[in-house]
Amino acid sequence: MTGPGGKSPGERPRRVLLSDRDPRSLLASFLALITEPLDIILIDPGTPGFEVRRIIDQLEPDRIQLTDDLPPEGRTVPVDLATGPKLARVLIQTGGTTGNPRFAIHTWETLLAAAAGFCRAFPGPAHSLCVLPLWHVGGLMQLIRALITEARFDLADWKAVEAGTARPDREGAFLSLVPTQLHRLLEEPTAAGWLRQFRAIFLGGAAAWPALLERARDEGIPLAPAYGMTETAAQVCCLKPDEFLSGRSGAGRALPHARLSVVDRNEQPVPTGKAGRIRIESKSLFLGYEGEPDRRGDRYVTSDLGSMDDHGYLTIWGRSDDAINTGGEKVMPTEVETAIRAIGLVEDVVVCGRPDPEWGEIVCALVVSSRFPGEIEAQRQLADLLASHKIPRRWVLIEKVPRNALGKLDRTRVADLMGMNDDQERNRRDS
Repeated sequence: MTGPGGKSPGERPRRVLLSDRDPRSLLASFLALITEPLDIILIDPGTPGFEVRRIIDQLEPDRIQLTDDLPPEGRTVPVDLATGPKLARVLIQTGGTTGNPRFAIHTWETLLAAAAGFCRAFPGPAHSLCVLPLWHVGGLMQLIRALITEARFDLADWKAVEAGTARPDREGAFLSLVPTQLHRLLEEPTAAGWLRQFRAIFLGGAAAWPALLERARDEGIPLAPAYGMTETAAQVCCLKPDEFLSGRSGAGRALPHARLSVVDRNEQPVPTGKAGRIRIESKSLFLGYEGEPDRRGDRYVTSDLGSMDDHGYLTIWGRSDDAINTGGEKVMPTEVETAIRAIGLVEDVVVCGRPDPEWGEIVCALVVSSRFPGEIEAQRQLADLLASHKIPRRWVLIEKVPRNALGKLDRTRVADLMGMNDDQERNRRDS
């Protein structure tokens, strides 16, 4: 009989599931637990109750910890950087935007490899102001980097930062944002000055649109667009702020701990400048997903599409499984979304494919707009920016694009919205 991860119940370490809406409590718990030989399971505190029960059944934690203890002022946790703490593994939730949460397995070695590579690219203390959740790899790795460089790690409430009621001075610190957060800050006139104080502002988690990047560049904000994922313990490449401000685009070059390449479906290298799947080689790679066969080998071929230039700079084009096949033509949603934003008629947009008996799929756009002129006019304006097969044939006005706390698209909710609109269309035709 085997337990989670393919090990017998007697072999696996004891498990503690951590879920806490108070990031200070979560921080205190995590710092206390990493000195013990435990598996630590981190989950989103906003996970619905039925999903939490399913996770508990799947992972069989020995203890579920919800604590209100706050870290004493100035508390430090001794960590032997040569061997790391006694921590067995960290199970980090991922894939929640598809309705099927999975847990990527990391060890202290994989987390340390990612942090060490980051610190080689950005030498010195990794002081950080964290507005991302600690249960997410983007927040957790800020803590790990601060620990190994004996740097200052501060938590800030995103809502207060967004509202301007709490924007602490942290000259020379790092900040990590998702595009939606950056967009909201730049809508407030005084935020740009606050953002300029940081050593680098890492932007990831979702695709950033060109107009947002141009605005940040015009404001002189030290942006560092980055690429990474839960499976790689956060970023494996980024564009340095000086490169960004000088006008270079894309996701930058690989960090010292990673090697990136672009390959075809047979894992053969594709020519420079051509799109293919992104392959990652790194000591920071996860061991696999809990409850599934262990990941084998020292490389990981993602579902992300990208291209690389002669100097090793990576451009992200989207996910291979997001491609829309319409009449035999492949359409990448990010390209269409960028064009729709460029004509200036929407506040937000998501493009997806819908089944169609004639075309296989048609391109659909869900838009948030207070000034939408109608689909005929929108299509006319897009004609100068997109090939005809890429222009959405169907447009749906929605109140808000469904995204999670990190700005990632909630694909399950998008499908629900399209389904609801399908029902409305059928009712209208039948009436």
